[in-house]
Amino acid sequence: MENKEDKRIYTLSSEDPFKAVVKMSVPLIFGMFIMVLYNLVDTYFIGLTGDDYQMAAVNLAYPVMMGNYIYGGMKPDYYVFKRSDL
Repeated sequence: MENKEDKRIYTLSSEDPFKAVVKMSVPLIFGMFIMVLYNLVDTYFIGLTGDDYQMAAVNLAYPVMMGNYIYGGMKPDYYVFKRSDL
């Protein structure tokens, strides 16, 4: 069975460049959309409390969460624990 890296290399080297980029970026874009939706819902409900500090915390935490998601999308095979460690 091929590993994920071999599949990505095959996709980028053999398919049409536009099709390959779309194929590899759609899951990341979908995940970012879900994250933005979560942040909007979270901001709405925290906004109902009327506490400025809670709103500031949500707005400061969002870029950190998005950066972590983007980094995870660039290195999808990075795990804190490898399967052999479990």
